[in-house]
Amino acid sequence: MATVSYRFLTVQGPVKMEVLNLTSVTDADTVTTNMARPLFAIGVSNSDETATNNTNISISGKTLTINNADFGGTDVCNVLVFGF
Repeated sequence: MATVSYRFLTVQGPVKMEVLNLTSVTDADTVTTNMARPLFAIGVSNSDETATNNTNISISGKTLTINNADFGGTDVCNVLVFGF
C-alpha cells in the first residue's frame, strides 16, 4: 500500500477534490480516499527517477489503485480525486 505523505480536501461548488501526495509507490498499489463517492482520478509521477507519467488510476468503491509499470517502491505520485 502506498504511503500518504499528505492529503487535503477542497470543495469546488457541488464537487469535491482531494489532493494526495503518495510516497513509496509500486505498481498496483492501493490507497483509500476520504471521499464518500469518488468519480475519477488523475495521477502524475513526481519522481526524480525514470518513472514515466503513464499513470492510470482505477476506482473501486473508495479504493484507488495506482497503475504504472515503472513504479518500483521508491516513487512519488501526486493524485487528484474528484467526486462527492
